[in-house]
Amino acid sequence: MPKRAVGIKRSWEELKKELDRTGSGYPGAVYFKTISAQGPQLFAIVNNDSVFYNDHGKWHRYITACNIQFGRMEFNSSNPDRSKSEDTISQLQTNESDWVFISHNGQDITYHYHELVVPLLHRMAHLEKLTLYLHINTDGLLINDTHLQNEILIHMPQLHTFTFYISIEIGACKLPRSISPDDIQKTSTNIKSIRTACVIESLNRFTTMCHAYLFPFSFTHLNISSQFPNMILNSVTHLYVKDSISLKHRFVMRISKAFPMLMCFSLRNSTTQLCNDHAMTTDENLSNLIIEYPQLILLDLRYVNEDYVEQFLLETKIYLPRLTQRRV
Repeated sequence: MPKRAVGIKRSWEELKKELDRTGSGYPGAVYFKTISAQGPQLFAIVNNDSVFYNDHGKWHRYITACNIQFGRMEFNSSNPDRSKSEDTISQLQTNESDWVFISHNGQDITYHYHELVVPLLHRMAHLEKLTLYLHINTDGLLINDTHLQNEILIHMPQLHTFTFYISIEIGACKLPRSISPDDIQKTSTNIKSIRTACVIESLNRFTTMCHAYLFPFSFTHLNISSQFPNMILNSVTHLYVKDSISLKHRFVMRISKAFPMLMCFSLRNSTTQLCNDHAMTTDENLSNLIIEYPQLILLDLRYVNEDYVEQFLLETKIYLPRLTQRRV
């Protein structure tokens, strides 16, 4: 199960004394005391994108840590104790403290957007910069300019920088009759001088996925299907692909070119690699080309047809020079 950690900013000397730790701090790190039920007692963040925990005087990196969000929250104590429940935002509001939220699974879907995410955002009245990464399963909600203005921006009068990626999974039976990228791309109207992009994919006949993000894309984690358009996203290091159609050699080649910095790749597809004669001929022509993933260190093929396991792990087809973790 994915874990979530919420922490408040503290110095390393304060944490050493309070939590009985030894050793030196991590170079260039910002330190946090965990106040949520989940997560280590303390953690450190370097360059706003790398998370470390301390064990027996040594620092270790969380490879799967993602969705790091910074802000300010109000508490009834300048040094609140660790919560014994998941409701870490129900504190009485008297004092403010810097906080950070971390999710440890880029595939995690939020099913309670209205109940959990929106109330949390409403409490950030003093926020000046907001980075929002959400993967939502909704009842047909389209997060357009009206929603962002009424549910988020109006509650943050001091906000001047808004970076976001919002991925929405919508059941086909709950999808509005007509939907286009413009329905989501209107999010740019409320904060000046930003450019947004939108992608709409049909995962299967039951589910549609809508992606809305600030252009250029700057996040490290991305969930897509094979219908995601051709584009180069240099920031993506963790990619999760879920599909129900046969994925051929040319798709694997496209992924290697579109995500040159990819370090962790997870694939879900139980369909065999069968296709029509024309597609098979095209793919056979491409199969003579060796595909290289130069940065890939983790490959997750636990939920795929055995055809994909053979394709990825045969060095005659795909070259993975830095691969150290295989999940099959």
